[in-house]
Amino acid sequence: MEEAEVVRRMIKRLNSLPGVYCFRTHGGTFQQKGTPDIVGTAHGRFFAIEAKRTAREKPTEAQLYNLKKLRQAGGATFVSHDPQVQEVVEWIATLST
Repeated sequence: MEEAEVVRRMIKRLNSLPGVYCFRTHGGTFQQKGTPDIVGTAHGRFFAIEAKRTAREKPTEAQLYNLKKLRQAGGATFVSHDPQVQEVVEWIATLST
């Protein structure tokens, strides 16, 4: 399964949850390098998710840098390795507590 399909599944599932809205960022020439795949809010809290197809895939240095800066600014961040999306759903639930 391609990473793009994993991201689509995450967005569809997350946007079906009450109190959650998110969207995909699209990399390109005019976007900062290392921008997380998904950004959104859950229960009033900003979050960013970097999606990977397997646990063997690791975020790049630029991705780690951006996730760190977002956390320092008060956002919640997550790196997902679950193509079935369950770990992201469970993590999002922790943002409401």
